[in-house]
Formats: sequence, structure tokens, C-alpha cells
Amino acid sequence: MNINISATRFTENKSVGSGSVGGATYSFVKSAGSTMNLSFVNCIFDSNASNSSAGAVYSLTSNNSTGNTKIINSTFYQNTASVGGAVYQNESTSSNGDTYVENCIFWENSASFNDIFGMSGTDPSTPTIFVRNCLFEEDDCDDLAFTDSNETLDCDNSSLFNADPVFTNAGGGDFSLAAASDAINKGQNAYLPSGTVFDFAMNTRTINTVDIGAFELQSVLPVELIHFT
Repeated sequence: MNINISATRFTENKSVGSGSVGGATYSFVKSAGSTMNLSFVNCIFDSNASNSSAGAVYSLTSNNSTGNTKIINSTFYQNTASVGGAVYQNESTSSNGDTYVENCIFWENSASFNDIFGMSGTDPSTPTIFVRNCLFEEDDCDDLAFTDSNETLDCDNSSLFNADPVFTNAGGGDFSLAAASDAINKGQNAYLPSGTVFDFAMNTRTINTVDIGAFELQSVLPVELIHFT
């Protein structure tokens, strides 16, 4: 099964109850031998909350199933949870669950434990979150998640830390990039799914090197002065 979600804003959603998970989205693959590929492209997750795990995106695989979650060129802002303020990957019963986070912005997300990413897996399951070309306000990969021995945060040297996306007006819900943003031209074009030509606002998605996050800063055409009096 393939589920593709693009240019969608998830805002002010909340999962309630002591065991609630996934403030914005919840995916569960449980049929033995089944596979689900879930992708989010050019999406915004802001001000979502969970009383338990995953303020925004929660993925669970069980019973020898496989689940692949891809989050590409998306923006996460002020999502909250008890564990895993933004994204959570859970596995059980010898399943295989991986989350790939690429060209994304994470800003002011919070949790009682693990502000950004959370994971859990029942042995021998080994949940993994792969992080590539993302932007964080945190100091380094070690600040993104504390993991147990069977949990893996695969974070290479491609992401930006202690960086500022410089949103146009985050408080007003405008997550487009200002000219001073650290996210401009810092993504990786190869992570964009084939055929992705627009950003969240239906503007041109790639101008030279893709920007990080849901928006692409649009170039201002040069102006030539041909007469002056």
C-alpha cells in the first residue's frame, strides 16, 4: 500500500487521553507480511499535540509487517508531546519500521522527553529514524533523541544545527522563508520525489539547490535601469 500526502497543513490537532499517540497523524501496519509506504512532501505540521507520544507524526508496525515513512521538505513548528515532540517510530513483534526525514525544518518543538524524535521497539525489532539535510535549533545530533540499544537515530553530517529558518511570520502561520534564512539552498535535490515541481504554496519548488522546509524562496528577477532623469 502506498499513501502519498503533499502540500498539506496539519495544525492545532490533538490526541487526548493518557495513551494517545500522534497529534496530527497515526499510521499502523499490522497484517503479517504487509508493507505500507507513507510519504509527506511539502507539508506543514504546526501546533499539534499528544498527551503521550508524537506531537505530529506517529508510525507503528507490528506482527511481521513493514512500514516506511518518508517526510520530505516539510516544516515542524511548536508541536508538543510527552515523548517525541515531533516524530515517533514504534515497532513490535519482529516487524520492520523506518522513518526517513529529509530536507525538513524543526523549530520550537518540545516534549517532556525527546523534544524532536522518539522511538520504541520490542526486541528483536530495531526502529530507525534516518535524518538527512534538515535544519535544527539544537546543538547536534545527540540533542535530537536519546535512544536505547535497539533504537537507532541515523544522523549524518548533512544537517544544519544552531540554525535559524527565519520564517516570514510563524506566529501568524506564515512559514515561508525570509531572505536571511539559513535554510535557503541547503537541501538535497535528490530527496525530492520525481515530478515534484511545486512547494507548499504552489510556487516553483527547486531554484538551483532546493531549500529546506515546505517553502522555496522565490528569486527576484534583476532590474536593469535603462533611463533616469
